[in-house]
Formats: sequence, structure tokens, C-alpha cells
Amino acid sequence: MHKTERTDNPMWYTEAKMTRGTSKGRVRKRSVTAVFRSAALLIVLLCLAATTLACQSAPNGVILGPPEPLLHLYLPPVTSFIPRVYPPVTIRTNSCSLGSGPRVRWRTDGRCGPNFPLASRIPSECDPNSDRPCCSDYGYCGNSPSHCGCPDCIDFRNVIREPGCSFSLEGETGYMESPNYPNQYPTGRDCCYDITRPSRNYCGVQLTVENLDVGHGEEEGFCRRDWVTLPSCVPERGTRICGNTTGQNYQYLFQPGASAIRFVFHAGEASEGRKGFRIRYQLLTKCLGPYQTQLIPVTTIPGTTSAPCYTRITDTRGTVNTPYHPKKYPDNLDCVYEFIRSSQDVCGVRMQSVTFEMEPALMTIFGGACTDFLHLPSCGFVCGKVNFSWVVAYQPSATSLKFHFHSDEATGHTGFLINFEQVTQC
Repeated sequence: MHKTERTDNPMWYTEAKMTRGTSKGRVRKRSVTAVFRSAALLIVLLCLAATTLACQSAPNGVILGPPEPLLHLYLPPVTSFIPRVYPPVTIRTNSCSLGSGPRVRWRTDGRCGPNFPLASRIPSECDPNSDRPCCSDYGYCGNSPSHCGCPDCIDFRNVIREPGCSFSLEGETGYMESPNYPNQYPTGRDCCYDITRPSRNYCGVQLTVENLDVGHGEEEGFCRRDWVTLPSCVPERGTRICGNTTGQNYQYLFQPGASAIRFVFHAGEASEGRKGFRIRYQLLTKCLGPYQTQLIPVTTIPGTTSAPCYTRITDTRGTVNTPYHPKKYPDNLDCVYEFIRSSQDVCGVRMQSVTFEMEPALMTIFGGACTDFLHLPSCGFVCGKVNFSWVVAYQPSATSLKFHFHSDEATGHTGFLINFEQVTQC
């Protein structure tokens, strides 16, 4: 048995009955309240003593500082947080962007960086004038220390944009040269060369390679590292020039209404110690036909009342197709699909095949040759059964661009259905 009771005396008494023996004992203990009161009184006395010893009076009445403390307490040192200041990030300006529309460099979903590129396939940024100006190392825009203060973060309020690499070439003949030619060209940039068109009497330009030392040459059928190209052609990679060759000749056409034709030199990030290129250009007043010209023939669609196989496209998006798709297209057709540029803000047309099936290429001693094909004049031919997604760029001040579809007298196929969209970022 164990019983506890309270009496009139403000103390607790405990009566314990022993289970063994006959003796009884009463144990008197201090109450918990009394213990707390005693402890509080002791603390007050210590504080008074410490205060008395803390200040001493000098003979002249000047208050001296406190003596050595009687009690040493350990407190961890407090270090103020000072964010590390990183140097400004230098971003190379893409001076070869076509069109004069606004250059929006950030996405609408808040992601950023090289793993979340724009539609033009360049790394996206964060809006420096917004409340989320920094890109974290995980590819999110924000304004916290983890977005703005890490070594791999980019604060786009603190960005230096490197001047562009752009050349305007005038005259009926002249030269395109890589930066620093004949010395090694710099890495990691795109340089654009605009060859001016003096009048509409000039239909194209001829290039003659006098010296070329760019990249490693073709890998898997096209140039992968450094190259000279024509972005107004598709497939664009088919116009890339690279390697170490001289004496090659190329001809390219001005688009309708174009004031210049633009070539781009792409130098990758890796230095290979190459000297670059020197290419002579000459403007042409006569261009080869019938397909290497902007005056492409147009035939009548069989089964119609003399309807020409010509489509004038002013919509910003939609589809184009061969006559009677998905049925087989007729023989001996020449069709033109002309995309009208609504404004200079539009830089190109993005195209993606839904279906594409034509006569396969005929292999000859000179390589593959297409009998039925789709092409841009002077930009190569596409045939067979393929899937593609590309952006064909307008040349400076061009008013339109033309695609040409041709079929011969052999058996037709289902042809193509292609989605398109006119874009302001290329």
C-alpha cells in the first residue's frame, strides 16, 4: 500500500507502510514549490553580486569597465552571411537571326538553360526585368540564393552580351573570309555574311572556294562541327560546306524580293587549330533553269477545269499537300507552294512532315537522283519516304519563298501532307 495526503501545513507528507518488519517511518521532504523558490533566490543573489563586481569606481569618479567575468559561458561565434559575388556572365550574341521582330529569349513555363531550349534550339534565358531573373543549375527561373548565388547559376541582370559577328558585302564580286583569316578562327560563335543584291536584275550568287580549312569534313553525310551554310535552304545541313577543299563551285538563288543573300559560318566550342576559309563570290544575272530559278513552271491539275497547281499561302499556320492526297498524285506535275511573308517580324517557316512518300531516289554513278521531288530552288531535292522537321529562313527583306513539287511520267505515290507555321524566332 502507498498513500499520499495533504495536510494544513504547506508541505507534502508521505506515509509509507513497510511490507517487511513492524517499524514505521515518516519521511519529510521539501515541497517542489519550496525548491523552486530557493533556486530563484540563489539566482537573484548571484546576479546582485555580479552587478556589484561589474562596475568599479575610480578615485576620480570615472566608471571603469567590468573586470574579468566570474563565470565563462560558451556561445558559438555568429558569422554574417555574405553572398559570393560571381563575375558577369558573357553571352555571345546571335547576330545571324533573321527577321526584325522582338527577340524573346525566355520560355513561358519558367524553365531555362541548355536543357530547355527555345524553339530555335538555343538555350533559353530568364526575363531580367521580371521577379524571377536568375536561372538555377537545375534549369528553373527564380530569385532565391539557390537561383542567383550558386556557381552554375546565371543572373541575367548581370549579363554582358558579346558584340555580334556580322559582315555586309557589296559589289558584284568580292570575298568572304573567316575571322582572323589566314590565322586560326575563334571558337563558339556564328558569323553572318550578307551579300547585297544591287537590283532585281541579279538572280543569284556563285561561290568559288579558294581556300577551305574548316572542321573535319563530312561525318555521317554532313558537317557536324564547324561549317559554312545557307540558312534559307532546306534541308539546311545539305548546304553545309566544311573540310579541307579548294576549287568547288556553288550557285544559290535570291528569294523573291530579297535585298541580300545571307551565309552563316558556324564555329563550334572546340578549337581544332583550323585556319578557316576564303571564298570568292560573284553575283549572277543569268541562273540555270528550269528548276534552279524562281520562275518555276506551273502545270494544270488533271481532272480540273484548267486549275493551275499553284498555292498562295498567307495563313500563319496550316497544312499543304500534293493534289488528291491521300490518293496518288498525277503524273507530269509541276506545282508551286508560295509562302507570303506577312511582315519583316516573320523570319521563317517551320515545316514538319505528317506523311511523305514519293518515288525513291534513282542511284546513278553520280549519286542519288530524284525523279519525283520536293525542293526549294538551288537547295537540293527531297524524295522517297522520309520524315523531317525544319525551319527555312527568309532572306533579308524577302517577300516570299517558293517550294516546288515535281512528278514524272512514272507511277505516282501518295505524296505528302506537311504542317507549317510562320515563326518570328529562327
